[in-house]
Amino acid sequence: NEFGVEDQSYEDASQIIAHVTRDWTTEGARVRQITYDWIVKQLWTYHKQLEGESSSLSPVLVPGAGLGRLAYDIAFAYEEVNRQVKLPDNQKQYGYPFEVEAVDSSLVMAAAAYHILNNSTHTQDRIYPFVLDPFTNEVDSERRWQGMMFPESSVSRSFARCCEPRSSEGGIFANTPSLSYTVGDFVTIYASRAKHNTYGAITTSFFIDTATNIYEYILTIKNLLRSNGLWINVGPVQWHRNAQLQPTVCELKQIIELFGFTIHHWEVEDRLMGYRVQDDAVPSTLGSRFTRAEGYRPL
Repeated sequence: NEFGVEDQSYEDASQIIAHVTRDWTTEGARVRQITYDWIVKQLWTYHKQLEGESSSLSPVLVPGAGLGRLAYDIAFAYEEVNRQVKLPDNQKQYGYPFEVEAVDSSLVMAAAAYHILNNSTHTQDRIYPFVLDPFTNEVDSERRWQGMMFPESSVSRSFARCCEPRSSEGGIFANTPSLSYTVGDFVTIYASRAKHNTYGAITTSFFIDTATNIYEYILTIKNLLRSNGLWINVGPVQWHRNAQLQPTVCELKQIIELFGFTIHHWEVEDRLMGYRVQDDAVPSTLGSRFTRAEGYRPL
C-alpha cells in the first residue's frame, strides 16, 4: 500500500526469524513437508517422465524465494545417472539435474539467505523465535524460551558432499549444484521479452497472494515458461493488503485456465498449516502453544 506496510513488515527482523524457523530448522520440517517437499516430489515426477526426451525442466525459477530453502532443496536434489547400466556402487555416477534461479524483492531476505548458504558448512547458530511474540495467548510461558539450531545438520552434509567427488554410496558426482539468487521485483525483471521461453519449470510457495495484480504474475509466469513448461505452486491464498484483486480460489483457477494453462492437480489442503512451525496452528505432542491458532490451508 501507499505507506509501504507490507514491504516494511516483510523485511522486519521478526519476519527474518520466522522464515529462518520455517525454512532452516528441524522444527520447521513439518511445514516444509507439506509445501517445499511436495513441490520437489512433483518436480521429480515430471522429470522422470521426460527421461530420454530432448526437453528438460531445467532451469527452474523460484520467485519469492525468501531465505532460499525451496531453491536449495531443488538445486541439491540429485539422482543416479545412467541407471540402466548396472555398475558397482563405487563406479556409479550421480548428478544434480536442476539449475535453479531464485528471485526475491527483499535485499534483507537475500542477505540472510547468503549468510545461511555460505556459512552452513562451518557452524550452526541458535535462535529463539518465540521470544519476540507478543506475550499474550500463551498457554505455557516456559515454551517462550525454546531455542532452535539452524541450519539442520543435513544441510551441512549436503554442502560437504559438494566438496567431495564421491557420494556417501561411493559413487562419483558428475557435476555440482547450480543455484543463483537475483534481488528485485519479479514482474519488473522477468516481464522482459528477453526472458520469454527461458525456463522449464517455475515453482512458487508463499508467493502468489503477494501480488498487487495477480494477472501480472500469471502472465509473467506464462511467458517465462517454455512450451510444455511446468508451474508448481503450494501455499496460502490470503491476499495481502496491496492486492488490487482478491479472487476466490475458484476464480483464480478460471483465470489461470484463461491464460492457457492445463491444470493437472488443483486442491485446497484440508489440514490447517502453521506459518513457522506446525504448532502455530495445531497442538503438538506437548499440547497447544497458544490459545489462538495462526494458520492457513494451502492451495
